[in-house]
Amino acid sequence: MAKSPSPDAPRVLEKTLTRFPGAGMPEEAVQAASKNLGMIPILLDRVPGQVPIKEVLEQIGTLEYGEEEEEEEEEKGLPALKALLDRQIVSADETVIATVAPNFSTSKYNLIEHKPDAPITQKILVRAASNASSIKLMMEKLKDLITITKEVILATIRDWQGADTIKIIYDRLGSVPITRNVWKKAPIENPEFMTGFLFRLQRDLKPRVVWEDIWQDSHTDAETKATVTMAFLNLAEGQEAIDLLQAYPYDWEQKEDHGFENLIQRLLPNDIPSPETEQVAAIIVERCSNEVIEKFLNTEHQISITDKVMQAAERNKRANKEALL
Repeated sequence: MAKSPSPDAPRVLEKTLTRFPGAGMPEEAVQAASKNLGMIPILLDRVPGQVPIKEVLEQIGTLEYGEEEEEEEEEKGLPALKALLDRQIVSADETVIATVAPNFSTSKYNLIEHKPDAPITQKILVRAASNASSIKLMMEKLKDLITITKEVILATIRDWQGADTIKIIYDRLGSVPITRNVWKKAPIENPEFMTGFLFRLQRDLKPRVVWEDIWQDSHTDAETKATVTMAFLNLAEGQEAIDLLQAYPYDWEQKEDHGFENLIQRLLPNDIPSPETEQVAAIIVERCSNEVIEKFLNTEHQISITDKVMQAAERNKRANKEALL
C-alpha cells in the first residue's frame, strides 16, 4: 500500500493506521510512501523523523504547472508543503522557497499567504525561471528593482515558454542580460521560440557571429546545428542570409555534408533565401544530390542556369553528373 502511486492510497493508509494505531512502518515503506506526495501529511504525523524532507521538497518543485492549469499533481504538492510548514519541520527560507519555486501553487502559497515579506533572491529566480507563471508572481512580489543575472536568463531558455518568461522580466525591469553565451545557448535549447525573440531584443548582434560560435561547439550534433541555421536564416535578409548558407560547413571529399542536404530539403520549397540568385543556385547545385537539385529547380522561383551554376554542377562530387548535366 505504501508503494502505491494511486491517489486513493493516502486515504486507505490513513484508515488502516487509524484502525491499527500500533502498527509500525518500516523505513523502506516510509521511503517508498514518500514518493506519493499525498502520503506526506500522514507520514509526518506518524514517523516525521523518517520522511526524506529534501527529496520531498525537490519532488514538489518538479511539478511545474502554470497559473491557468488545475492539475491534480500540483494540488498534491501544495498539501505536502503546507504539512511541512505547519508542523515547523521546515521554514520558508530561501532554500525552501527556491526548491519549490518551479511549482506555481506552492510559490503562490509561500509568497502570498505564508511569508509575503520573503525577499526574492537570484537563487529563487533561477529556480522559478523554468515556469513563466512562477516568474510572473516573483516579478509582482519584487519590492525593489534588482539586477537579473545571466544565470536566470539561461534557466528560462530551456523551457518552451522561455520567451514569455523573458518578456515578463523585461516588462517589469526594463532590461535583461542577453550575453553572447545566452545567445549561443538559446538557439540550441529552443531554436523555434527563442532565437527570433532574442534577436528582437538585441538587434545589434549579427546572427552570423552567434551562428559561428554554435558551429564551433563540438558537443552540438549536426541536426541541431541545421535547426539553428534555419532559425537564423529566418532572421537574416538578403546577402546576409546568402552568406550564412555559403558558410554552412561542407566537405564531400570526406563524405560529410554536416546535414546540409537535409537543411535544404527542410527549406524547400518556399524558405530558401534568395533562391532566384545565381549564388544560391550555385551553392545548391554544387552540394546536393540529383533528387534535391531537381526539387529546387522545379520550384516556382525564377532560377537562371548561368555559366557559374553550370561550373558549380561540374564541381559536384555527390551527384550523378551525367544525369545532372
